[in-house]
Amino acid sequence: MNSEYIPLKDTASDEEQEFIPATRESGLSTPPHYSGESPEFRRCLMSFGALIILFLCTLANTLHLTFHVNIPAPIPTRQPSIYMGLSPEGPSSEESFTLFPVVLTQIDSSSKAHIFKEDVKQTSSAFGTVWPDIRHFQLRSTISSVAQFRPVDYGYESCALTFMLNPEAAHGGDVQSLPSLPHPVDVYIHHGAGPIAPGSLSYNKLYGRRGSNRRLLETIAVLPNTTTKGETFPCAPGSLITLEVSCRAPPQRDQCDIDFWHDPRNNKFGFMITQSKGFIPVS
Repeated sequence: MNSEYIPLKDTASDEEQEFIPATRESGLSTPPHYSGESPEFRRCLMSFGALIILFLCTLANTLHLTFHVNIPAPIPTRQPSIYMGLSPEGPSSEESFTLFPVVLTQIDSSSKAHIFKEDVKQTSSAFGTVWPDIRHFQLRSTISSVAQFRPVDYGYESCALTFMLNPEAAHGGDVQSLPSLPHPVDVYIHHGAGPIAPGSLSYNKLYGRRGSNRRLLETIAVLPNTTTKGETFPCAPGSLITLEVSCRAPPQRDQCDIDFWHDPRNNKFGFMITQSKGFIPVS
């Protein structure tokens, strides 16, 4: 049987037809383009002009303030504490108050690498280990106590080292030994010592710190059963004061023996700083 091939009819839609770009030869119109008179170009030009005007106005104001305003020279002074005036009762009327050391530890000149243990008064409870916030003060012939204080409160910038060694005021505190006669001790201030981590200080670390230097602040004759206050020295609020208390040179050194624990809740017994009203003169 003879068969005849019959081609199928092309059913492709108009969208599937081959796209023929418009050309000048085909006689079709060219794609639209934006000219300088188009709305888009005018809006872009107006935005750019507004930015230029804003920049010129800012520059003119800056130049005017720089060349036509006389700014007075700053007065050398310190900014008061940001906490002043928060109480509705006004500033404190107290003339002085005591300051407890934030760090109090010991060093040994005969064993310069030795580090004294901290928190030897810890106790165990059902909830864990408890470290009471007490500090150990000790003076021996070769053992010195090192304390760090951080003064507070603007306007109380006159400090004095204070020993309160009346055993009756200890209220059951751990007092090992106190002087029976007036005993002289040397107080040194270490400038630039930096913060001391508890339980990490030795004689070598204190005297090996780069940039720190020691200066004799005063010699105090510690009196038994009474309060002994040293000379006043300036103490700026927020500063860090590092003091070393050591036994006086021989023959007093051999008789040096002061040992007690200081409870910060008791401000009637121990080793502390007294802050009094006053300002450090601005040089």
